[in-house]
Amino acid sequence: GFAVGHAVQSKTKGIWAWPIPHPANKENCLLLLDTEGLGDPEKANEEHDIWLFIMAVLLCNVLVYNTEKTLDNTSLEQLRYP
Repeated sequence: GFAVGHAVQSKTKGIWAWPIPHPANKENCLLLLDTEGLGDPEKANEEHDIWLFIMAVLLCNVLVYNTEKTLDNTSLEQLRYP
């Protein structure tokens, strides 16, 4: 598995995957994905963020988008493909 916490310091690089048994259907499993944060000012490559987000969206059927601030119009604009 991978660690989670309340801090905003990045631990994940790229996309991490963690398979776990499905809690209700033992014949299936869940694949939890964690990606590094988007829009990190220390990273100079915005295209890297775009590809990470696209891959995460394509690999999952449920996406939980975690942000440290209120989701506003500017945030939504940053999520679109140019």
